[in-house]
Amino acid sequence: MLATVVALAACLHSNLDTFGDRTVIRAITAAAAGDNRGALDALRPVLGTKRDGTIWPAARFFAARAALTVGEPTEALTLLDGLEVQIPEAVDFICAAQATALRMTGQWEHALGAWQCAMATVNTPLLGAALYGVADAHYALGQINEAQRAYQHALREAPKLDHASTARFNIAVIDEARRRWLEAASGYTAIVYYRPTDPLAHVAQARLAQLVAAGRAPKASFGIRIARIDRLLKSRRFDDAQQELSEIDALATSPSRRTSIKARKAQLAYYLRDSEVAQKLYAELAESSHGWRKRSYEMWVARCLSSTNKNAEAIRAYLALADKNKNEQEGREALFKAAWLAYNSREHEQAVRHFGEFLERYPTDTAVDEVLWYLSWNAYRLDDLQTAYTTLERLRRELPRSPLVQGAIYWQGRILEHQGYATKAAEQYKLAFDHNPLDYYALLATRRLRGGVDMTAIVGAALVATTGDPRGLVSDKGGSGAELRASPEPSVDELPEGGRFEPLSTTRLPWGGAIFDWNNPLGRRALVLIELGLHHEAADLVQNLPIQPGHEASSVHYARARLLYGLGDFATAYKLTLANFRKEISTLPAAQTRHLFHIAYPTAFEPLVQSNGAKYGVSPLLLLAVMRQESAFETRARSWAAAMGLMQIIPPTGQRIASALGVEQFDAAMLNLPAVNVQFGAWYLSGLVSKYHGHLPLAIASYNAGPSAVTKWVDTASGIATDEFIEEIPYRETRQYVKRVLSNLQAYDILYDDGFVAVPEVIPDSYGAEPSF
Repeated sequence: MLATVVALAACLHSNLDTFGDRTVIRAITAAAAGDNRGALDALRPVLGTKRDGTIWPAARFFAARAALTVGEPTEALTLLDGLEVQIPEAVDFICAAQATALRMTGQWEHALGAWQCAMATVNTPLLGAALYGVADAHYALGQINEAQRAYQHALREAPKLDHASTARFNIAVIDEARRRWLEAASGYTAIVYYRPTDPLAHVAQARLAQLVAAGRAPKASFGIRIARIDRLLKSRRFDDAQQELSEIDALATSPSRRTSIKARKAQLAYYLRDSEVAQKLYAELAESSHGWRKRSYEMWVARCLSSTNKNAEAIRAYLALADKNKNEQEGREALFKAAWLAYNSREHEQAVRHFGEFLERYPTDTAVDEVLWYLSWNAYRLDDLQTAYTTLERLRRELPRSPLVQGAIYWQGRILEHQGYATKAAEQYKLAFDHNPLDYYALLATRRLRGGVDMTAIVGAALVATTGDPRGLVSDKGGSGAELRASPEPSVDELPEGGRFEPLSTTRLPWGGAIFDWNNPLGRRALVLIELGLHHEAADLVQNLPIQPGHEASSVHYARARLLYGLGDFATAYKLTLANFRKEISTLPAAQTRHLFHIAYPTAFEPLVQSNGAKYGVSPLLLLAVMRQESAFETRARSWAAAMGLMQIIPPTGQRIASALGVEQFDAAMLNLPAVNVQFGAWYLSGLVSKYHGHLPLAIASYNAGPSAVTKWVDTASGIATDEFIEEIPYRETRQYVKRVLSNLQAYDILYDDGFVAVPEVIPDSYGAEPSF
């Protein structure tokens, strides 16, 4: 809504001298503050008078959307009447709004026609919603045959829309109404057993149970029920998995079935942190199995031991596996885990021995750079600085393309500093900085250089931001940022719990007017959508906007990214910039490339970020740095763990924050709203910063791993150097997350605050309370 009112306000502002009506501007301002009722009340008298000018149809459309928002569909229909003639370029959006209003008033016949009108526009982005709308209208009118065909067509054309869940369920209900019992059972079964996390899965399960009880459908097979349990475990729906396991016990009529059930019970116990039960079950499974299954179960036994902090036993178990299975993948993984657990237990001599064995046994393994890193780090902890230095040098020499090289350069500098070679250390820090100027290790190198070296002489006066390696910053699949490369290092489960741009131009042509052909039908449609404030819909057209001849590809790529930025589609603009300007943003930029960094590090959702940062006392730049890593600015980003939105908040945490903030009638879907997600993320992050007395690395680590785990680490690490602490964070994902967020924050600070991130020298020896939910 904010994007809508800003766009319309800009258009109205450009026409104020013509119309002289500031009431409209005040109404738009009210809507921007969330007062749609106030905006509608202000617009009614203005729109009640016939006026000339192209802006007034747009104002009516805006008022109609406000009316729908506040539950006034009849008034919305009045405002929308005839607009399709006045704004033909947006007829599909006008028809869709009419269909929504007609549906709200129960006028299903007319709603059906309105949705069909919306579908008539070629390449409309509303096709999926219209297809489901048509099916719903048929269903509501009792035209069940037509409804079923329409639902099936919608599912083929738009299977990923939220409404697909209701469509699948309604198809089964229609089959049941037509007494087609087996087809209905098949539909319910597909939801219950193959989509167990579907919002309607429990309702479908109840209806399927009724059909089975009435003898109208067979019971689900053992294999189908096991498949459902596996999907529930994968999606962390443990209560449902436990219920299914309790019901399936009666079907354990053969040894293979009993083994299958026992394996799922062991996995459930493991995920529920009941590791003793899981260990017992896995040990029994290993005893009765052979080949790869036996190796797999033995690995699980070792995981159970490490997850309960029985590292010595886990190391012995892993070493036994490694010795028995030297030529198997499990043997390679087991040896690495044994070495890593020894390192994590501060048994550095033992870790050196086992990492060395790994190098001898698997000299060409993909994890060799990690092994060399840990060999060096263990030598560092044993105060064998020369060995640590030479091992890092070997890593750099033998694996120059490893992502660990910059860290190796930095830590060579730290070693030289420990040895009293200040000048050589400074040279090493400069080399680390030059390697990737705004990577995490460049940040650390900068801090150490600033302690005694003139930074102007080191990096130049015109220091600006760079992303380092863009491939490590955003996932091509969207969602919550970059994914870690595969590593045999233990996962979290295996460990104990423990530039600013001005708003879009107010002229008729938006930014890029010299690049794009706005007289093309697609260009004209985009202009109308922008004028109507339909920024998201206009952004969908940007990639296909025709261009004027004679422009270089780089100019076109930037124009598209810049226009997307202006329309508020920060995520796509960001990804487009990374995809097309990777070289330019991988080194220190010249003055003519600085504009690229403002899109790669956008001040996204600035009003929300600024206001919530001020409200909760947390740096807006920190919020942006976290947002960039968490979601890459995707408002509907969703992780495998169901974390949602810009700041990636899981629904249970969202519920607790909502209660703390007094937000009534909280629903998980609210986390897709930027206003809600940014507020919740700012409140929580502020509490974490406060807990650790402003120590940002600890607050950032807590945002990823949870304050309970970080507090346990701090309890055993107070007083050690912060850079050493970060290298030894047990959770690999958290370790990398802290480095990436700090890198983002450094870039934001340099771009927008002309400063450098302050990383405290040591871990504090005290901390405050956790955020109060």
